[in-house]
Amino acid sequence: MKQTIALLGVCFCWALTTFAEPLAPKISDSLVKITGDQFAPATDALSGKSIIAVYYSAHWCPPCRAFTPKLVDFYNKFSAKNPNFQLVFVSADHGQDGMLEYMKSAKMPWPAVQYEQVQTTPLLSYAASTIPFLVVLDAEGNKILGKVSGFQGEDPNDVLEQLSKKLKK
Repeated sequence: MKQTIALLGVCFCWALTTFAEPLAPKISDSLVKITGDQFAPATDALSGKSIIAVYYSAHWCPPCRAFTPKLVDFYNKFSAKNPNFQLVFVSADHGQDGMLEYMKSAKMPWPAVQYEQVQTTPLLSYAASTIPFLVVLDAEGNKILGKVSGFQGEDPNDVLEQLSKKLKK
């Protein structure tokens, strides 16, 4: 019994230290942004950010293509007024070319996880099984907004509305 309690204490302390680490150093090296017609490193994109929205989407997904322009408008409106806010795109496209074309055609101004690293990024642990999905994290990676129920993620329009209220405070 004492061994079980001690083991649980060790696991609990390990979990606290694991999740208490800042998120930015875990993913910053994998971030890119569109520069002209190609990707460029965006390793400093999360520097000083305390609210990080993560957008899971793909060009081949009609609901994603319908939601993305709303997100672009939101980002353009709120990012300058909220320097502690950043959005990161995690692509579910079928290749880097599809991801690049989607980001260019949708005029996504935010950074993205490099296509080659999408399957290994720590951000996958927050994803729903469906897209589009939007989740909002704090600097340590704790979920603030964006629920997953079963396989279904919360409607990104609802998350965007909640985020709007949070950023206006």
